[in-house]
Amino acid sequence: MRRLVSSLPGAFHPLRQPILPVQKAWQQFGAYVNLISSHRFFSFGLFIFSLTFIDRIEAVVTAKLLQQFKESILWSHAMRHCFIHLLLWVGLLNAPWATAVPRIVNGEMAQAGAQPWMAALLEKGSVPLRAAHFCGGTLIQPRIVLTSAHCVIDYRPAEIEVLLDSDSLRPPYRGERIAVSALVTHPQYDHWTLNNDIALILLARPSTQTPLAIDAGTATLLTSLDPGKRAVALGWGETYPSDQTIPPVPEDLDCIVTTIGQNTPLAGQFDCLIYPNRGSSELLRVELPLVDPATCRTVYKDWLADTMLCAGYAEGGKDTCTGDSGGPLLVDIGERMVQIGITSWGTGCAQPESYGIYTAVWPYRDWISRRAGQLTFQAACPRAPELSVSQEAIAASGQTRVILSWNAVDNAEAYTLFYVQPPHFDAIHHLDMGMARQFSADLDPGQAYLVALQARNARCASPFSNVEWVEP
Repeated sequence: MRRLVSSLPGAFHPLRQPILPVQKAWQQFGAYVNLISSHRFFSFGLFIFSLTFIDRIEAVVTAKLLQQFKESILWSHAMRHCFIHLLLWVGLLNAPWATAVPRIVNGEMAQAGAQPWMAALLEKGSVPLRAAHFCGGTLIQPRIVLTSAHCVIDYRPAEIEVLLDSDSLRPPYRGERIAVSALVTHPQYDHWTLNNDIALILLARPSTQTPLAIDAGTATLLTSLDPGKRAVALGWGETYPSDQTIPPVPEDLDCIVTTIGQNTPLAGQFDCLIYPNRGSSELLRVELPLVDPATCRTVYKDWLADTMLCAGYAEGGKDTCTGDSGGPLLVDIGERMVQIGITSWGTGCAQPESYGIYTAVWPYRDWISRRAGQLTFQAACPRAPELSVSQEAIAASGQTRVILSWNAVDNAEAYTLFYVQPPHFDAIHHLDMGMARQFSADLDPGQAYLVALQARNARCASPFSNVEWVEP
């Protein structure tokens, strides 16, 4: 993660992301570290370590963990309490590992409105946006965002939102905020080496912004990628070099409004937690020279794969950093900017002889085209409807009226009802229901059917609904 673990001690090696957890308890340990250290919880006065304050923080963290793991927290209350207390002390002492996840170091403000395709990945439901933001991305098709695999590997689609056409994460918020329908990481993504660190996000609806062109491997572009060629990286990530101590109280403070609502025991006991944020609220850009792979391998040895690009200065000073992961590395080919890389990882931020590493887009052009096409096609297909059955007796005739009903499905242009009458299971009949949402039939005693429904449009049909047994 450029750079989820960018400031871990050297013993953890240059990867900017956490070691892959293999035990649920270890996952929860890592989640506690990430949540507490990245939010940098603190307060002022003697009440900072009061039981009430600790309990409030624990409630927020525990709620997030329950949301993530969907099961009871393994640790006891006392263990969680002591661990949070310890992390608060570490955060106040500004421990080197207690950082959030890369941002542009020594860059400049991006031109307002010039990059509507730039995406901020947000944790859904988190506020403010500076706290919700965790990675970047780029809109490459109306419903497809390109990002790093390590940014989304531990998320579910319902947990993420994408913000487009916004240069600022400060109120008043502007831009286009869209939910996520699907996440697809490269099938050969390696969490340890960050090989194949690339992923696609399917938006719940098409964006109205103009997509960014990506590297298609054209001869014109390939000849422009000589070492020393200036590239541009964008992001909202860390703005301090990893060897620089940040001020204990930054000039600007954001307030995290917790999700503890009116229906909880802690309702009304506090409004927010204040934390220092070392990232930028405004979208930043930085120019970085491309670095020859042979030169880069003198630093990273075999960690540098053929599908990675290297950019930065030998003397350091300018770089992407934690929080910039997933964002673009761009080059100017004359008439337009083209994305050639995705911010991925590095050792520290803006350090001498520690270049930034980017996933090259060109080697994955076929995979991007194929998977993006599949995602877009599948998104255009209707979902399976849900079929329900009810009955009512007809006293006059002794028959039973069977009523079939189903929900409306997005993208459906018609519904088809399928039925089979035992024992002739090989004879499947169907009725075109048009856009109707209900069908009824009067059945005699002894008549029985298996029924199912399918939604369809001009492009494709949905899977079958639930199959129901209908018998008077």
